Amino acid sequence: MATDQERTHSLAKEGQYSEAEGIRRRLLKSGSLEAAIELAAVLDRQDPGSAEASELIINSSKAIEEGDFLNHYLLYLAMCYRDIGDSDFIARQAVGYHHLVLAAAPPDGLPAAMIEMATSYARGTVTFERNFELSEEWYRNAEACGDSSVRQDAADGLKELARLRKKAATIRGSF
Repeated sequence: MATDQERTHSLAKEGQYSEAEGIRRRLLKSGSLEAAIELAAVLDRQDPGSAEASELIINSSKAIEEGDFLNHYLLYLAMCYRDIGDSDFIARQAVGYHHLVLAAAPPDGLPAAMIEMATSYARGTVTFERNFELSEEWYRNAEACGDSSVRQDAADGLKELARLRKKAATIRGSF
């Protein structure tokens, strides 16, 4: 039997958004961080910059436990990809990437978060200085604990990392 959280996903896929939102709000009242984060994303899609969405993200960020890998990852996505939360871009990115670090923490972290860590170090971000060695380490962590899809993503990432290293060496060599 499907959980309420799974039901919200099914309802949303079927276009029954108000029903899904009603279940999320009920789950939110019972303390579900996942429901709060997902509701924030829905509200932000409906009304970009929604004060309620930002409040949900900020409150979830304060309430989350360290080993809650999934919700740390969802907070990272909400803060860094949807721009929900603190209105200051740098502060939001810093807190968002902090959640990514906690979502990826080995040995039980989420392989998808490990791939994000690797990509962030490979390219450099507002929060992560480019570091090819750390990028490779994160790709290897993901490779070791992921399923075949994640292992393929890690292999593709390692190929891209080799390309970036070569390009960086070429640029350094031209000066």
